[in-house]
Amino acid sequence: MSHHRSFTCLAAIGITVGLMLSWAKTAQAQSHYPYYESRAYPTAHAAPMAYQYMYYPSAQVYYAPHNRFWYWYDGYSWQSAYALPYAIRVDFRLGGIPITLRSALPYREHHYVDSYYGRPWRAHQRRQQERRDWREHEVWRESGRGYPRYDAPRYERDDEREHHRHR
Repeated sequence: MSHHRSFTCLAAIGITVGLMLSWAKTAQAQSHYPYYESRAYPTAHAAPMAYQYMYYPSAQVYYAPHNRFWYWYDGYSWQSAYALPYAIRVDFRLGGIPITLRSALPYREHHYVDSYYGRPWRAHQRRQQERRDWREHEVWRESGRGYPRYDAPRYERDDEREHHRHR
């Protein structure tokens, strides 16, 4: 029976050593994984990766469905987590914009996304500027055509109003 026990003990030791060696090789491969992942250019045989995101421009927030992560800018740096902080509100009824990026971290290409999709408040500012430009154009177009409100400089018009008011 002692011969059987020594064989069982040797088998258990062999299995343990084999598992430890395979675990060590896996750990070694994982430690080099970031080096290969952060390569600036893919190798010739590797196809470029594409990552799908939902972008919410009103809050400048990305959602990655492949790993269920949220990415947002907190004013100082980009943050990521499985849930958004309480202070960030995203209106899901409006839906996000589905985008495809080459980076596993969407904020690496945020400049492109921001310039292409913009932000809602920028559109509002653009409309206000267009409205101001239109008003200036109308003033220029009607000046010199017999419209007294545009022909005289502003201070002359104010003097006329004051003069007529005191009569």
